[in-house]
Amino acid sequence: MTLRVGMDVTPLVQTRAGTARYIRGLLRELRRRDDVATSELSFGGATRAWNLPRDAVWYPLLLPRAARTLDVLHCPTYRGPFVERLPVVVTVHDLAVFRHPEAFNRWSRWYGPRVVPRVVGAARVVIAVSEFTKRELVELLAVSPEKIRVIPNAVEDTFVRDGPAAEGDYVLTVGTLEPRKNLLRIVEAARRAGVELRVVGARGWGGVDVGGNGVQWLGDVSDDELARLYRGARCVAYPSLYEGFGIPVLEAMACGTPVVTSRGGATEEVADGAAVLVDPLDPAAIAAGIERATSQREELVDRRRDGRGIQRGRLVTRPLVVIDADVLGRQRTGDETYVEQLLRTLPRVADDLRFAAVTRRPELVPAGVEPLRLATRSQELRMVWSVPRLLRRVRPALAHFLHALPVACPCRAVVTIQDLSWERDPSVMGLRTRLTFKTVVPRAARGGVRVLAISERTKRDVVELYGVAPEKIVVTPLGVDPAFRPADGEHDSFLLYVSAIESRKQPLLAADAADALQRRLVVVGPTKDEALAAELRRRGADVRGYVPKEELVRLYQHAACLVFPSRYEGFGLPIVEAMACGTPVAALADPAVREVAGDAAALGDDVIECVRTALAERERLSAAGLERARSFTWEETARKTAQAYREALAA
Repeated sequence: MTLRVGMDVTPLVQTRAGTARYIRGLLRELRRRDDVATSELSFGGATRAWNLPRDAVWYPLLLPRAARTLDVLHCPTYRGPFVERLPVVVTVHDLAVFRHPEAFNRWSRWYGPRVVPRVVGAARVVIAVSEFTKRELVELLAVSPEKIRVIPNAVEDTFVRDGPAAEGDYVLTVGTLEPRKNLLRIVEAARRAGVELRVVGARGWGGVDVGGNGVQWLGDVSDDELARLYRGARCVAYPSLYEGFGIPVLEAMACGTPVVTSRGGATEEVADGAAVLVDPLDPAAIAAGIERATSQREELVDRRRDGRGIQRGRLVTRPLVVIDADVLGRQRTGDETYVEQLLRTLPRVADDLRFAAVTRRPELVPAGVEPLRLATRSQELRMVWSVPRLLRRVRPALAHFLHALPVACPCRAVVTIQDLSWERDPSVMGLRTRLTFKTVVPRAARGGVRVLAISERTKRDVVELYGVAPEKIVVTPLGVDPAFRPADGEHDSFLLYVSAIESRKQPLLAADAADALQRRLVVVGPTKDEALAAELRRRGADVRGYVPKEELVRLYQHAACLVFPSRYEGFGLPIVEAMACGTPVAALADPAVREVAGDAAALGDDVIECVRTALAERERLSAAGLERARSFTWEETARKTAQAYREALAA
C-alpha cells in the first residue's frame, strides 16, 4: 500500500535557510521510498505581499481543501490548518517567537500566540527537531508528550571533512541577519579576539547589518562554497540567543571545524560535548570561547559526532538530570552550599549529561544548567503535587533530591542524606519536624536508586538505622570553595563559631571557651533557636547571623581559631573552610569530625582545652590544615556524584 503524503512547500519561496534545507532533504529521501507518494502543495510568491493571504486564507482554508484526497498532510513549519479535517503532521523547529517576541516583527508577534497553539492542537502528530524543542512544546503550549516525536535534523552530503578549504585566518558565523542570531555580539567578540569575521546569511529584518572593519558579509552562498568556508575557518561561532536545533553547528562539525555555541539550549544538545559553550550575552566570553576553540582544535574535532549518524536517525541525546535546588537563596548554609557548588561544577566534569535545576530563584542558577522555576509556599504540597507534576512534564532520565523524595516520583531518583542526627538524638528537633523526617527520610533512603552520603559516618548510620544495602550508598565528601584561602597579614584575636544556632551545635560551649580565655566570640550562622541566640548576646558574643561568602572568608582568615563544638555532624564543612584559610580548628571529637579533620585539628572532649591547644599550636595546625583541605574539592565531589548518576541510570 502506498501512503499518499502532501507536503506544504510554500516556505521554499520564502527562505533558503534551515527550514528550506529541512523540506528539500526530507522530500528527497521520501521520494526514494517505494511505499510513499509525495505531492507538493504551495501558494503565492516570494514577496512579502503574499504573507497575509497565506496566513489568512491558504493555511486555514485552501491547504486542507487541496490535501483532501491525500492520506496525510505534512506541514513542515508551525503554519497549518486550525481544525483537524484530515491527519496532519506538523514540524516545529523552535518556539522562539514565544521566548523572544522582541526579536520578531509585529505580524509574527501577533500570529504566534494566537494561531500556533491551534495548529499544533489540530495536528495528529507533532515533530520536534530536538529534545529541547519538545520540552518547549510541553512547557509553553501544553502539548502532550505522547503526541510529540523527536526527529533531529540532518547534514547534507556536501558537508564532509575532506575537500577544498577557503584561505585566510578567520572565524565564520552562519545565519540570517536578524536579532536573535546575536551577530553584533559576535562581531564584538571577533574584534576582541583579533581575528577576521566572515558572515554567511541572507539579509533578514530588524535592522541588523554587519560589515566594515574586520568583518566580511558574504550573503547567501552555495552549499559547496559554505562547506569550503567551514573547512577553512579557525572555528565557527554560533552563540545564537535561541535555536530549536542549529544546523550550522552540525555542518561545521561534519567539516571538521570546532564550534563555539550557546550554553544551555538546543545547540548544546546538538553539540553533545564537542563544542565550546559560552554565555551568548557576554562578548568577552564569546571571545574567550573563540580562543579556546582555536587552542583545543584537535581535541574538539576528535570529540565531534558524525553528522551522517544523525541523518540515519541514530542521534542519542544526553540524559537529563534534574536537581532539586529549592534551597538556593534561602540561607540554609550547608544545604545551599552543597547544591550551589554541585550546579556550578557538574557541567564541567560531566559533559555526557545535561542538568536542570528546580528552584524558586532561577536567577541564582549558574550557566550550563537549565533553570526550572517552581514557587510553592507549602513544602508538603510541593513534594506531593508540584514537583511530580513538573517532572512528568520535563521527563528527565533522573532526579536528585535532598533528604526526601516526592510522592509518586515519575522517574528514577537519587537522594542525598547529610546526617541522621535526629535519629540518634531526638532532642535536636521539634516533635512535628521529627515525625515528618522519620517518615520521609527512611522512605527516600529505601526508594532512591542510589543514596549519596556525605561521609562514611552517615553511610554507617543509613545502613544501621534503615537497613539499606551498603553497595547502594555512594560516599561523596563535600568540597571547599576556592574562595576560602589564606590571607596575607596578621590574624586577629577573636574566636569564630560558624554553624546554625541550635542545641545540637552547642554554641554556648564556644561562649564558655571565649569567657575562659578572655577572647571575643563572633557567631555566624542562621538562628534556629532564639533563646540560644539571646543568651549568646547576653554573654557578649557578636551574633551576625547569615553573612555573604566574601565576609565569611574574611572572618575565617582573621580569626584566631574556629570553635566547632557540635555533638553530631554528618560532615562539618566549616572545618574544611577554616583549614583552607589557614585557621586552626578546635572541635569536639565527633566521628564525622575525626573523619574530616584527621590529625589537622585540635580534637577532644573538652572544648576549652581544645581551643588552648589550637592557639598554642597555631603554626603547626595551620600548615596541617592547609594540606588537609587540599583533599576536599567540589570537582571531586561532582565527579563522584556524576558517577552515581551514571550508575543509577544503568541500574
